[in-house]
Amino acid sequence: MLSDQFDAQVKAALFQDEYKDLFLDRTEIDGSILEQFEEVMTFINGHNTKRSVIVGTKREDSLAYPVVAVREAILNALVHRDYSMNGTILVSMYPDKMTISSPGGLNESYDLEDLKTGISSTRNPGLANILYRLGYIEAYGTGIPRMMRQYLNRGEPTFKISNAVFFVTLPSLLSEVDELEALLRAKEFITRSDLEGIGYPRASALRELNLLEEEGVVEKVGGGRSTRYRVL
Repeated sequence: MLSDQFDAQVKAALFQDEYKDLFLDRTEIDGSILEQFEEVMTFINGHNTKRSVIVGTKREDSLAYPVVAVREAILNALVHRDYSMNGTILVSMYPDKMTISSPGGLNESYDLEDLKTGISSTRNPGLANILYRLGYIEAYGTGIPRMMRQYLNRGEPTFKISNAVFFVTLPSLLSEVDELEALLRAKEFITRSDLEGIGYPRASALRELNLLEEEGVVEKVGGGRSTRYRVL
């Protein structure tokens, strides 16, 4: 597994949309597990979009996918993969999400809730021990809880598990930003309800509108329930 002649593979692709009709970029990665990890992270980081988002009452730059969450998802796929099965680790990037699928499901003694709380067993303890000693992973069972913490109050990763595959979906933290930009391009006036309709919580929608007003993107018109914001 740590040899350059290791015959397992990781495939990664960036798609234009969820239908997978058009590849915008793709790669097939061979080599040792360490090489596969480094190369797939390089591919993902190259397409991990950065945008301006609201954090508290300020606007800050944010990546579509938290680096820590991506790192843990990829390491989980490599460490817990069933290498006796035919198949490939697949990383698929879409405008609103990233999915990682890995051959092999859970040990029948465990379920998803166990993983979320850090209770797990590895299919490849020797590999996990080596990666632990090399500093790639921390204490066993901490990867998925760490992944979940990166998404606190901002959606969360989802998991689908069968006997044959472990499937993780990481939502883009920028999907609301993209929808807001489309909304501003399409409408002369917007309201708080418009922002709530594309996923903004009520309080966040009001903060976003206030910041847009401060930045000169919109102008407040009216008051009370009839408040609207003219797109400038």
